[in-house]
Amino acid sequence: MINEQTIQDMVPYIWPEDYDERLQFSLDLKMEFQNFIVSYPQLKDYVLWTMQKISEEAPYLDLQDIFQIDQEKTHKLYKVLHPLHSNNTFIDFKQPVSNKALQKLISDSYRLFNRSILDYQSKLVTYAKYYKASVSIFKKSINQMYIDYNTLNFVCSCATKQCTTLNRLWKDYDDTSEKYKKLQLSLQKLEQMQKPDDLTHYFNRQQLILIYTLFSLMQCEQTIAIQLGEEYLPLQLSPLEPHFEEQAEDFSWNINGFSQIRDYFPKLAHKLNKRIKILKDLPLFTIQDRIKIYQYTQHQLGYKKIDDIHVIQQQNISDILNYRQANCDLELILLVANARCYTQILYSLI
Repeated sequence: MINEQTIQDMVPYIWPEDYDERLQFSLDLKMEFQNFIVSYPQLKDYVLWTMQKISEEAPYLDLQDIFQIDQEKTHKLYKVLHPLHSNNTFIDFKQPVSNKALQKLISDSYRLFNRSILDYQSKLVTYAKYYKASVSIFKKSINQMYIDYNTLNFVCSCATKQCTTLNRLWKDYDDTSEKYKKLQLSLQKLEQMQKPDDLTHYFNRQQLILIYTLFSLMQCEQTIAIQLGEEYLPLQLSPLEPHFEEQAEDFSWNINGFSQIRDYFPKLAHKLNKRIKILKDLPLFTIQDRIKIYQYTQHQLGYKKIDDIHVIQQQNISDILNYRQANCDLELILLVANARCYTQILYSLI
């Protein structure tokens, strides 16, 4: 049956790296789209929308001229991609990477996020080292040897239900079986910073580590996306309140969390560690301020009870944690979102 999904399936996840190959492939694809419009005129609008989306979000700037329908709209990453071809600087990178690494980062992100570059990613790419580490972690956490495609989409969908633009990317799954009903309840507990249920009847230990890590990572993406202007829904659950679980007091990332993940997925564990180190290089805050923000966020999430801690921008931290858009710097958003992410991972491992 010919429908919108047929058109969507024509768009590649990976475009040819070589310019001449990419040009020929693109011209052939454009011809296919044009023939499709002739054969199925009822789908013309969707074909044109798909072509425009390619021109705005595909990972190579030369695709814009080939597929552009609306001449007033440019590529979302124009200021980033243009210097790759012209050696001019149009953007202030807070954490720069090489041109080759930047192009690979954009291509990987486009593929992993279902052939999309969202608006928040266009802003986040200025912190290219952080963004590169995040994409690399995501690649490791969707290991299809352990998590099947249906489970991957289900977990990502559950993790991003507040952010509508992210959530649209993860709709292709079947959640009717008993194990997904149990998993949904367990993920809801983790979202509220509670130890998830024992689901070893449905998943093995390796699968659960990946599932909970992936869920926490996507919740982090959702937090950042909402703060950077993506469409979102008001929080339906009660705001997070500290509840302090005793077993969490002596359970830390460096000693417990990292080692547990490393036992099963050493590369993933080291990449998670690397992202923490990259966060330490954020330019805005002092080392002492970063530590305080991280600890205060954990305190707000009920993970570490701290009786006397004074931290700047407490209201902004609360807004970020409860999916209310805050008026603050991106560095604070990254610190708080990641403190939440790593705290969630620890709750899943207790």
